[in-house]
Amino acid sequence: MQEGAIASQGEEAQELDAAKTPQPQTPGLVCPHCRGPLGRSDAGYDCAACQATYPIHEGVPSFIEADEFYETRYEPGAINLLPNEGRFWNRWLLYFVSLHYLWFVRKYFNRPGAVLDVACGGGTRYLTTRGPVVGLDVSLNSLKFLHRKGWYHESVRASAFEVPYPDESFDFICAKFFFEHVSPETKPGLLREFSRLLKPGGRLIMLFDCDCSNRLWQWAKRDPDLFQSAFIENDGHYGLMRPSETLELLKAEGYKVLGYHAANKTSLVHLPMLGWLGAYKSKSRVLRLVLPLTDAIARNRLLSTAYTFSVTAWDDIMEPLLPLDRARFLLVACERKS
Repeated sequence: MQEGAIASQGEEAQELDAAKTPQPQTPGLVCPHCRGPLGRSDAGYDCAACQATYPIHEGVPSFIEADEFYETRYEPGAINLLPNEGRFWNRWLLYFVSLHYLWFVRKYFNRPGAVLDVACGGGTRYLTTRGPVVGLDVSLNSLKFLHRKGWYHESVRASAFEVPYPDESFDFICAKFFFEHVSPETKPGLLREFSRLLKPGGRLIMLFDCDCSNRLWQWAKRDPDLFQSAFIENDGHYGLMRPSETLELLKAEGYKVLGYHAANKTSLVHLPMLGWLGAYKSKSRVLRLVLPLTDAIARNRLLSTAYTFSVTAWDDIMEPLLPLDRARFLLVACERKS
């Protein structure tokens, strides 16, 4: 769900003009169960209404118990990119990071506002150019890593279905590689929670894996048991849906879709999927020849960056030529209707 650290490209950042623009604020924490106010004690946070107590671990308030899968499955990767957007090349760096994810943040989070970063991992520093950011995750290890960095206003361990903030707390919500971990039957409830947290006209950006008709994906599905092991259980992707189904769900839950990018419609896919195909080496001579090369690319930062840039450019060429549901990834920006 998280990506490796990306080195910062320059120290100059595009800053909000505090003298001209009122700075957004994030509200205080509330009890995620009864939404009552919380008091601070030596033990952590206390809810007077329901008598619940929530501990603080190394600066991170914790509203849920540990999830062993997510606590140990991922390293707390961070995207430490804060470019000077006055320079053309630096702006285009945003375009190539994470399948245009940061480019969508630049385009659709286009005003100052409070941001909720769901499944934040080690954090995305560029989000802080929009205003104060709250990082939410189930992994305490990742949140402690983020808290030490000091990028975000607050790091909170909580469920995305019961976020410990009042209604209409945020101007923006984003979630990268999280939606595919949520089962289809519970996705409507998650989107309603996001709608509760967003101010009228607030915006949501999500990037996630999809079920798809990509030919490589369909070939892998020919062995259902191996597909389940290598593609679903390996990464906790129990909530895969076709891109078209997700867009319909967003509309049904009252969101206006502002734009989307559908990526990896061909067999030229990003490196993680090629890594999953390692389980299929005994089934294909071509894979036995190709996978050692892709492993070498993945281990070399320069080569992996060049490969990612190439796949991103290829995706842009092929996106309008192939059906939406060929896409292995969907990046979508939408708006809560007032």
